[in-house]
Amino acid sequence: VIGPQQFCEIMQYLEGLKNIFGQIDVDRSGDISVAELSRALHLSGFNVTGSPGGGDPLSLMVAEKIGRAYDLDGNGVVTFDEFVQMRLEWDNYLNAWDAVAPASNGIAPQQLVAMVEGIKQSLEPMSVLAMNPMAANLSGFCSQSF
Repeated sequence: VIGPQQFCEIMQYLEGLKNIFGQIDVDRSGDISVAELSRALHLSGFNVTGSPGGGDPLSLMVAEKIGRAYDLDGNGVVTFDEFVQMRLEWDNYLNAWDAVAPASNGIAPQQLVAMVEGIKQSLEPMSVLAMNPMAANLSGFCSQSF
């Protein structure tokens, strides 16, 4: 059960993601295309080739692969819900990286293992809930509805 403070923090997080999504969705279609995702990755410092703008073939290919991984409905674009899922996962990865290798461009094998373990531990509660919703002891949950 979340309290009012946690609810407010979640809503602020979602509002921030909505603003970011709006900046990425330059054609205002309500979805993020491969080209828009590639440009956003480039602007955030993820630069595959060093070419300006992220519009080169290799950058577009990487953006397409990332986009496909989060395009759960298979419509060829990233919707807001899919974007939220992507950011939640990426934020977990970045937080784990920062905890293990702050202000570093490199990472030792032992640090990589520690980082992966940290990510795994942060995601385990969600995977338990996904596999067994009754484990969350949600009030009002009825197993017969499934």
